[in-house]
Amino acid sequence: MKKSLPFENGYQVHANNLDESFNPYPDTPELAWARKDWLAGWLTREKETNGLDPNDIAHRIPALMG
Repeated sequence: MKKSLPFENGYQVHANNLDESFNPYPDTPELAWARKDWLAGWLTREKETNGLDPNDIAHRIPALMG
């Protein structure tokens, strides 16, 4: 990653991401569980709001290919 760019692919690059030693996915159980709980909640909301199977991502593919 070019460190001179404040934006990359349209997204603002966080300062931590400019440091190659920064690991956004640390191997600590607490953060691993927090990510798992957040993902489970997100999948539940996805199913409740869209009435879709949270494991079925076919509805996202046309938008990605757009």
